[in-house]
Amino acid sequence: MLILDRFNVASDRVITDEGYLRVPSRISRTGIQEYMASEMGITDGDPTRIIIVYRPPEEVFSDAALSSFANKPITNGHPPELVTSKNFREYGVGYSGDTVTQDGDFAVAMLYVTDEEAIADIQSGKSELSNGYLSDIMWETGVTPEGVQYDAVQRNIRGNHIAIVE
Repeated sequence: MLILDRFNVASDRVITDEGYLRVPSRISRTGIQEYMASEMGITDGDPTRIIIVYRPPEEVFSDAALSSFANKPITNGHPPELVTSKNFREYGVGYSGDTVTQDGDFAVAMLYVTDEEAIADIQSGKSELSNGYLSDIMWETGVTPEGVQYDAVQRNIRGNHIAIVE
């Protein structure tokens, strides 16, 4: 299932000699995520009902999940489809670095924004990040180690792109 999450672009931004923007960023996290039923593909009942999804640390920080966000396209807004070699020229405005690591409850990566318009948008306040990624949703209720109830668990998280969003 394609999932979208949000984070803020860090404030310690650097403009390179070429005019590119380099910024370390939190791109993923563990814990509870809240989605509307419509975002989860649930069509019966209230589409605005909140679904509580748990992202366990062992899934977010698995080698496969972390490495799947390395060298991924950055887009200015979410594209209407997954980013591939066939559509990168249309959607890509940069890329993530080749190292994605754990920092507490977060996965972090260096982001390189190479498109002038996207850089201007970030500098003007368009400063949230939203990952586009695939994952398996396991519809199982449970309680996190912190005592929070959930409706489903995300497994096999695999990055596709990192979008700059409002």
